Amino acid sequence: MQNLPIIILHELKVLLRTQRALGVSIIYLSLAVLGGLLYVYAVASIEKNGLLLMQSQGMSPEQAAQSLDLMGEEAYGQILAFLAEANVAELAPSLLRSPILPAFLWATLFFLPALIVLAGYDQISGELAGRSLCYRSLRTSRATLLLGKVAAQFILFVVLLSVSAATLVFTAAAKLETLNIADTLLGLLRLWGLLLPVGACYIAFTALGSSVSARGENALVFIVGLLFGLRLLHVTRHFSTDGPFAIFYPLHWLSPRGYEYGLWLDGPTAPMMSAAAYLGLAALALTAAYALLRKHNL
Repeated sequence: MQNLPIIILHELKVLLRTQRALGVSIIYLSLAVLGGLLYVYAVASIEKNGLLLMQSQGMSPEQAAQSLDLMGEEAYGQILAFLAEANVAELAPSLLRSPILPAFLWATLFFLPALIVLAGYDQISGELAGRSLCYRSLRTSRATLLLGKVAAQFILFVVLLSVSAATLVFTAAAKLETLNIADTLLGLLRLWGLLLPVGACYIAFTALGSSVSARGENALVFIVGLLFGLRLLHVTRHFSTDGPFAIFYPLHWLSPRGYEYGLWLDGPTAPMMSAAAYLGLAALALTAAYALLRKHNL
């Protein structure tokens, strides 16, 4: 493990030199900035028009702002309940009070898995094809190599997550008069911490798929099929435990999609359980990736 920092640094340099990984990152950040701007401007426009409408009906600016806050919280609550498949009373208050945190959480859960796959599907398969992995494996263990590659991908994920979050907050602070900066920053910090295990989970599954084949396109097909299949397993949670398909009911615990629910909820228990589940799935995927890597002739 003493070579782990060296391997991480090398892999980060490789990521920066890889046009595809760098291109995917730039595209994601561009979309995050553009999407954040459009979303914030849309919310600002709705708030402005709502205030003008209420004031035209005889309300004072203070009364209009208070009424808009109440209406906004109720509308946000209904939208969040739909996205999280939960009751409004179960949702985290920070998500209900901020118009930007729900968008940040939903967009991250929706887009970042694809970014992770596109940026790292050949992190191992590319070296297996060229047999370049053998030169470094002579000086360190395969487990260290695997952890180094995964850690480099994770650092890239953290940077992209942080930049997109900061961009959204700065834009919202400049345009939204009703935004509570303190509440938003605390809620964003909470989401940032909860999303790190989510990213680790998808990075580990990408490493698993990349260890399957020495051909990058085969690895990509396997990863996409694996993640799609795991997402389908989420459907088994609707199976009755007493019906003919009860034997398939436990399979939904293998689906990363099933643990997104807890990220939206209030209190420490449900979010921490979801985070722990994502870390457990990541450990399982990395163990399988290591087993596959040991079988390859380097």
